[in-house]
Amino acid sequence: NKANFSPGYKFFIHTYNSLTTPIKVYLRKTDGELVKTLKENNLVLFNEYALSFPELGTFKTSDSVRLNYMIIKPKNFNPEKKYPVIVFGYGGPGSQRAVDQWYGNRQLYHMMMAQNGFIIFTVDNRGTGGRGKSFKNLMYRDLSKWPVKDHVEAAKYLATLPYVDSDRMGVWGWSGGGTLTLWLLTRAYDYFKFGVSVAPNTEFLNYDGIWSERYMRLPDDNMDGYIQASPQTYAYRLGGKLLLVHGSQDDNVHYQHSLQMAKKLQDAGKQFELMLYPDKNHSIRGAETQKHLYEMMRNFFLRTL
Repeated sequence: NKANFSPGYKFFIHTYNSLTTPIKVYLRKTDGELVKTLKENNLVLFNEYALSFPELGTFKTSDSVRLNYMIIKPKNFNPEKKYPVIVFGYGGPGSQRAVDQWYGNRQLYHMMMAQNGFIIFTVDNRGTGGRGKSFKNLMYRDLSKWPVKDHVEAAKYLATLPYVDSDRMGVWGWSGGGTLTLWLLTRAYDYFKFGVSVAPNTEFLNYDGIWSERYMRLPDDNMDGYIQASPQTYAYRLGGKLLLVHGSQDDNVHYQHSLQMAKKLQDAGKQFELMLYPDKNHSIRGAETQKHLYEMMRNFFLRTL
């Protein structure tokens, strides 16, 4: 729930959403009385599709830290069957993904993938938000350490579930999640064997100071941390099937990140797939472009997992 009050505090705009409810917007008096419904979003079209909604949960790591997760199971889920898993992650400092809120088109895509027989799983690793400053502080000086460790913990947890096929575990992400995908396919390929990395940061020395230097300090103060956190450092260890995606006009994570990663992979003799989107920025916007991207990712996971 969010409230945006009028200047005189007589009214407020009330915005509400959840994992099962797209955004609703109301105009209310300060005492809560409804004045007008601005956006109801009762999407009756949902009734035409066999959609399954996300669930929230927790699991305990091997060193007894409880982590929050979100999971989407196929609509006609059968606990006697074995399902492949797609882990969707971001993992950056202060971020949260296992939250009771509507995630729009991204959530609809995951619900569609669940229709195709996949379990979708997301975990908030150590260093993410909503757990206090000391929890977030674990991310400093090495942005890769806890995302890798805790996604391995998540893979081990998933392997204990009788309905998970631990030999068919993939991962995908965008931006920082694309970076996470590369970390896991090079540093945790015993667990994650298939991945789609969209617009990844592959070298923090190339990236903006407000992100890199805020968490990693200046390169002269922490070069070991920069080397450790760079997916390029571990390109030679790629152990799974990778689809690398980038827009050529990305003004956030510049196109050079994926070009440099491609060069490192080629120099190491590692095979991978590459899709470029000419003149597209970090969001790779455009209705037909988005359709192309998500169909390609769906087909990749159907083919590999």
